[in-house]
Parts: sequence; structure tokens; C-alpha cells
Amino acid sequence: MIKVIVFDGGGTLVASLPKPERINNILMSQGYKLGLNKINDAFFLSRDIAKLLREKGLIKLDGDGYLVENEIRMMLLGFEGKIVTRLAKKICREMLAAGKTKPYPETVKVLNSLKKRRYRVGILTAGTVGGYRTKLRELSLLKYFDFIVGEDTTNAPKPDPRAYKYIISIAKCEPREILFVGNEFVNDYREPRRHKMNAVLVDRENRYGKNVTKIGTLLPLSNNTFLSRFK
Repeated sequence: MIKVIVFDGGGTLVASLPKPERINNILMSQGYKLGLNKINDAFFLSRDIAKLLREKGLIKLDGDGYLVENEIRMMLLGFEGKIVTRLAKKICREMLAAGKTKPYPETVKVLNSLKKRRYRVGILTAGTVGGYRTKLRELSLLKYFDFIVGEDTTNAPKPDPRAYKYIISIAKCEPREILFVGNEFVNDYREPRRHKMNAVLVDRENRYGKNVTKIGTLLPLSNNTFLSRFK
């Protein structure tokens, strides 16, 4: 029986573009048309570099750490001098701006339903706890959550196994009693299942086949019959 439901945030509860696309739009607004492929490459390479720096204790997973990560991104994209920090700071601000995102139409209804039925509800976010808490408060969603786990909680961004082990430790139940809900196959579906949790993929664009447990919107989570299928 499911006791705890853990959500991903962006793309699951609130509508938002993938981070490389958001960075591309921010840079375009500043007059820099670099192309999404180039930004994608810089995004994932800078994330790997920042992870190594964090593991060596050279940067923290906090606001300053994200600034450094974005500065690395800008340098990989060919920027130099003061413009590096200026663009990195703008990206940090824009990424945290709740005004750029909004809940999906069914989000509040589903969260209300889960809380009324006394499920514990949490979030595992790719951002920092403070940043995401602020975003949820601005979107009037914070009251629905019992816990928020960010990359800065364990210094282990998804899909690092430490993130999922931490979720299990604070859920205070068996892994099979946790349902992970998200829109990214690796981070929100495959890896939670590897850690013996249940998982359902939110596939709003019907991109995945029948061999994946998926839903088109969050609405099935309001249905006890749907949740009872997870053992």
C-alpha cells in the first residue's frame, strides 16, 4: 500500500521548459543566439564539472554553487570577462522566478485530494531546497508538502543513488510504500524503481510505450483504485 508520494517539480507539477531550453531563451533575450545544441553540450559538461568540484569540496550546492556552475557554462559557451558573471547571475535569477512557471490545471486538485486522504507528500527537486521552497510559496503550493529534498540536501543531484536513499530514509516506510511521480524517464522512473520504490511516469506528450507505467496527467492520483495497483 502506498503511504508516501514523492513528486518531481518542473514538468510534473508545474509547466516549465527543460533547463537548457530555458537558458537558451534567456541568452536570446540578451541578444545571444548560440543554438540549442551548443547550449545542451555546455549544460551537461558544466554539470559534470560542477559535480567533481563539489565532491572535492571546492564549491557547495547552494546559491553560490549554482552561480559558479552557470559561470562555467558561460565560459564553455565562449564568454569572457565580466559578462560571464553577469549572464550567470541573470540565469540564476530567471531559473528561480516563479512568474516564469505555473501549476498544471489539475495540480491543486490532486494535491488537495492526496492531503485529504492523509498521504505524506514530498518533492525531490533538481534545485536547492530554499530556492524551490520560495517558488512553491509564490505559487501557493508550499502548504501541500511534508518535505522538500534538494540537491543541496545530500550534495547528490539526481540520478545519484544517495538522493533516492535519502528519500527512503526520511519517508519512514518501506521503499515499496513510496510512489515516485515525475516526467523524466531516468531520474523519475528508472532510478526510483532500481531502489525498490514504485514509480509512475507523467507522459503528457505520449512519448513512451506500453511497457512503462505512465499517466497523461496527474488526475489518476486522485483515484484510490489507481493507487491501489501499486503493491
